[in-house]
Amino acid sequence: TITVTNVDEFTYWDFATDIEGWNAPNNLTSSVSNSIATLTITGSDPFIHSTNNLNIPCSLYNYIIIRMQNQTTATTAELIWTTYESTSFNSTKRVAIPIVANDTQQRYYIVDLSANPNWTGALKQLRLDPTIAANGSLQVDFIKITGAYPTTAAAIPGTIQAENFNKGGQRNAYNDATPTTNSGN
Repeated sequence: TITVTNVDEFTYWDFATDIEGWNAPNNLTSSVSNSIATLTITGSDPFIHSTNNLNIPCSLYNYIIIRMQNQTTATTAELIWTTYESTSFNSTKRVAIPIVANDTQQRYYIVDLSANPNWTGALKQLRLDPTIAANGSLQVDFIKITGAYPTTAAAIPGTIQAENFNKGGQRNAYNDATPTTNSGN
């Protein structure tokens, strides 16, 4: 049994004022301006880690959406993860993401992790390898972990199960402007 507490806090990073818990950068520097995280590559094998101890049930959250602009020559990024059941980063818990090289705009990259047999248990931490390039930069608008593909609407007429009212979490299935108080927003 997986006990989940306050999952929404850890399913969406919009870099409004800072790097929001993404840390331990390897061969890159990060800065935030105008709600965009700029990751500047300083050497080979650049990566950055999310907050540790996310405690997100993989079975309910199958997609990761990244909106970013790749200003490197690389055409591949990678997501690697750990779970509470398998706590080390390794190639069995890895997904390659095709990205546009030398891009001139922000793009949505939607990654379906359910196809990987090791996307099971409870997600502990993410690692983003934004590119395999040894120089350049990326501008990341947001990273979102979601349970449902964001453009899939429920079939109407049809049935929407009451227990699925929040599948996808904050800013996907719903938006609560004041999540810690009940002020009618």
